[in-house]
Amino acid sequence: MGESLLFNPINDSFWNSAAVVSHLSGDNNSGIWLMEREKKNCVLKKEVSPYDCRKEVYGLQKLAEVIPQSVPKIYEFGENHIVMEFCEPVNPSKKNWMQAGEYLARFHRWEADHWGLDHDNFIGRSRQVNTPQEHFMTTSWGDFYLKTKILPQWNCAVESNLVPQTYTKFWHDIQEGIIGLPSFSERPSLLHGDLWSSNLLFSANGPVFIDPSVHFGHREFDFAMISMFGGFEDDFFHGYDEVYPRHEGFEERLPFYELYHWLNHVNIFGESYMTSLSQCLDKVL
Repeated sequence: MGESLLFNPINDSFWNSAAVVSHLSGDNNSGIWLMEREKKNCVLKKEVSPYDCRKEVYGLQKLAEVIPQSVPKIYEFGENHIVMEFCEPVNPSKKNWMQAGEYLARFHRWEADHWGLDHDNFIGRSRQVNTPQEHFMTTSWGDFYLKTKILPQWNCAVESNLVPQTYTKFWHDIQEGIIGLPSFSERPSLLHGDLWSSNLLFSANGPVFIDPSVHFGHREFDFAMISMFGGFEDDFFHGYDEVYPRHEGFEERLPFYELYHWLNHVNIFGESYMTSLSQCLDKVL
């Protein structure tokens, strides 16, 4: 994983010169704090193993390569912590929403030769498989998505009895639907990977994307979490389509991408998400 000058780790002096302003979320081992250092606010994020904050920083770095102002500045990071810029929140305007959509489209215009990434990372608390194996190098998007994203989550959920048996008998049909997902001859796009309302902020300088789970895949993947948890304003989609119009039938394919996230949610949080998973599987079938 490469590092740019913007993202170089700093020494431990931060811990001696910063004071806690407020505890924003989580607990003492894994959480987010608003800090003050040298009369300026910053954000401290702490995590516990196996989560590796360096992979999150790598994701922010990839997004910053496309649009530097689209992510918080990173002041210091290590395996279990990130210190980053505090972006004072504002109520987004129509223009802000359109700009956020434009930013996402510009991320998606940043392309690679192969699906995946050169390392695995995390989607929430779960390991996300990205590493393209040799036989995936020229495979279809649907096959890659099935084998690296859906299959690990599905197997975990089935082993934990979190997939109702009503659906396990249709596994072959589900696989066929996923393998058939079209790529429209597009090259792999840089994906945020975990885009929903809590991971898109708005500051006086415009939209700010946080907590990415980047990899290169089909761009429709990035709209799944948006649709699952409340959605975004229409202006977001108008801004996106002005830069990179979506394909016809987009809404019908979304459940196949939502499936990955619902499986991940049942694997992390348990039975409370089984109803949502079942509803998604109904749409897929």
